[in-house]
Amino acid sequence: MTLMNAAIIILLSALSGFCLTRILVALLFSPGRPVHIAGFKLQGLIPGQQEKLAEAAGRAATAAFSITAITEKISSPDNFQKLKPELERHVDHFLNHKLKEVFPMLSMFIGEKTINQFRQAFLTELEQIFPQVMAHYTGNLQNELNLEKTITEKIAGLPIEKLQASFMQLAGRQLKKLYLLGAVFGGITGIITAAILYWFS
Repeated sequence: MTLMNAAIIILLSALSGFCLTRILVALLFSPGRPVHIAGFKLQGLIPGQQEKLAEAAGRAATAAFSITAITEKISSPDNFQKLKPELERHVDHFLNHKLKEVFPMLSMFIGEKTINQFRQAFLTELEQIFPQVMAHYTGNLQNELNLEKTITEKIAGLPIEKLQASFMQLAGRQLKKLYLLGAVFGGITGIITAAILYWFS
């Protein structure tokens, strides 16, 4: 075997590895619709499994975003303390302005001390009912939203072209490395093949 023949074998093997890798990546999405050839159904892996992938994503999202954990986080005393300054401003505005506008006569009988007592009573009551209100709200939200169903339907309904475009955009650099790796392995296979042919020639 000549050096030229060995080089051709190595180059062809590297090219084959590169092309094969590209074909395997393309088969993730193509063909989008089932194609029947000689009794066999051919379809891209992701389009063929899109509904199952959507269901799995819905279950995973529901498990990751537990409504119980969200309720506990939202209704925690720490969150109320974060909201408290804003609530205080609204309560102060109501007691000092709105209440006197609606009931002008009250300003003659309610002094600063009474307003402060009202203010403290309102804030204490709000702090006590805050966890109950937020728990009730998130419970209703869970029933209305149905996170698992929503995510499953959204993913299952996505056009395969959009999924493919997003995948190619996100994984573009990694895919180039994968194609190069395919060429490298193909080249190594070519070197081994050339060495075997040289040995037995």
